[in-house]
Amino acid sequence: MPRKLQKPNIPPDSCGHIDRVQELVVSLSTETDEEMRTGYSKIIEEELELIRTINSQLREASKVWYDRYNKKGGN
Repeated sequence: MPRKLQKPNIPPDSCGHIDRVQELVVSLSTETDEEMRTGYSKIIEEELELIRTINSQLREASKVWYDRYNKKGGN
């Protein structure tokens, strides 16, 4: 019996995180309290790192599927 291929994990959709960063940038641009500005900046950095991780996982998964397709003789 042929061995079943392990499917790569598909990361979650990053659109919600992008929307969140956009909202935070708007809030940051109008915020005058320095402590709040620092807080918004930290959250934005964390969200962007999460988006980076999601995009990296997506690239890895797409490479697995691309390689499997080409291994089977796809064009």
